[in-house]
Amino acid sequence: MSVISASNSYTITNALYPDTIYYWRVIAVDNVGNSTVMTVQDSAVFRTRLIPLPGEIVITEIMYYPTSGDNYEWFEIYNNSNKTFNMAGWQFKDNSTYTAVFGDSDIAPYSYYVFGKSSASWVNQTYQTIVLSNSGDRIYLYASDSTTIDTVDFSVSGF
Repeated sequence: MSVISASNSYTITNALYPDTIYYWRVIAVDNVGNSTVMTVQDSAVFRTRLIPLPGEIVITEIMYYPTSGDNYEWFEIYNNSNKTFNMAGWQFKDNSTYTAVFGDSDIAPYSYYVFGKSSASWVNQTYQTIVLSNSGDRIYLYASDSTTIDTVDFSVSGF
């Protein structure tokens, strides 16, 4: 008995809507048209990533020059919407080449999320890859598809 495996692809031509769960069912058919004896037991679930609209997620606070040293820098964002956003793949960048990437976590509606170097109890997620300029910088927050979510310029005199 020989087994032949093939790989096929399918392009979805209809628009997919954010935060929607889609189910895909596959039924195998051999070269002479015989379909599988039973239907597929499992369905794959595809979920689109919800990308925030302007003003839904905002950078609300930046600790860029802590007196205790650079290891205590942090950013705070606020979800100004009634939606829950999964932040997997979101990125914070500064004016130089530094980038910090969010892990798979959610920000609930109308709530804050702190992303910092310290593992203090009030920090939701830690990073080590950004060192902010103590004299001023620009912070960018990008969604996983590179959409700009928010940008903030700051200096010693404030935002």
